[in-house]
Amino acid sequence: MRGLADFFGAFADCAILFPLLLLLSHTPGYRLDVLLLTSGILYLGAGFLFRIPMAVQPLKSVAIAAIAAGASAAEIRLSGAGIGLVFLILFSFNPKKLPIPETVVRAVQFALGILLLRQAGKNLHLNLAGGVVPVALAFLLLKFNSRGRVPLLGIFSFGVFTFALLKGTEGSLNGPVAVERPVRWWLVMSLVLPQLALTASNSVEGAVLAIRSYFPEHASEEPGNNRLMKRFLFSIGAGNLLMALLHGLPFCHGAGGITAHVKAGAKTKRMNWIFGSVLIALSIFCFVRAPNLELPHAALAAILSVVGVFHLKLAQDLFRKKGGRAILLASGLLTLFTSNLLYALGAAWALHLWLQSKTEPLHD
Repeated sequence: MRGLADFFGAFADCAILFPLLLLLSHTPGYRLDVLLLTSGILYLGAGFLFRIPMAVQPLKSVAIAAIAAGASAAEIRLSGAGIGLVFLILFSFNPKKLPIPETVVRAVQFALGILLLRQAGKNLHLNLAGGVVPVALAFLLLKFNSRGRVPLLGIFSFGVFTFALLKGTEGSLNGPVAVERPVRWWLVMSLVLPQLALTASNSVEGAVLAIRSYFPEHASEEPGNNRLMKRFLFSIGAGNLLMALLHGLPFCHGAGGITAHVKAGAKTKRMNWIFGSVLIALSIFCFVRAPNLELPHAALAAILSVVGVFHLKLAQDLFRKKGGRAILLASGLLTLFTSNLLYALGAAWALHLWLQSKTEPLHD
């Protein structure tokens, strides 16, 4: 059953990966087959490096902000390279811990859950198929996913993935024609700086905490040292420099993706072998046929909702701490109304520092 759990758990993060891959593929200078190929290579590499189920996700802040601002492929690649360089420098300094309080990390994870739920709401429609069905699916997946040994979220995600693949109509592999223009360095910096803070908090500190929650035996192998953090710094640093050269996926190892894979049943690094191989095979399929892939809105809303709720639960310890509810409330509301995780990060940090200055500070 473990092999089946790894198989179905491998597809649990499709709701995050594929929409951003498809959006990036429509950016002049990017190709869907190359994005899928590099994503597959990254999944294989992450399994080899971490030896547990490890997610590979697009840099959400960079991808979404770049698409909204009309960034060119060169500007996105420079952003990814800048982020990779910063994390390689951090890796060379061999830090035992990044200077981000666990309270702030948990608040960002909570904010990410809110953001996923908000994104799920955008895929709901005021009719039976688009409104009631996704809510019912999400309820059933939440209620029964953790019961027994059947990874319902993974099975459901695999089914949605297969449906999208079979239904995809033949289209164009190349996106819009790239227009030559000077690099807008102000835009590059506006993509890099927010992502640095978010990646450090959620994809390094947050991912380390998620692994220690889901795989305590893995953490126990590393008492008193920082090998796990160094792996994240090296992977994100070297990997993004390589992706910038290959026109590949700018990526991180988000705690939300780890949550999705694990809660869908993934138990071992075989999950990475499975999904990495599927992505590489799909890249070959896209090179030959060039299909237009699109996930059904109802299924996408259900998957996003379930992963969002699981992500909210990562912050449940903070909810029980003195002052923690205020931090979660501020971070959640800012994310709900702005969709900007950097605001949530800033608010959580400011409140954390303010509470520390009081006579009864909030301790991590």
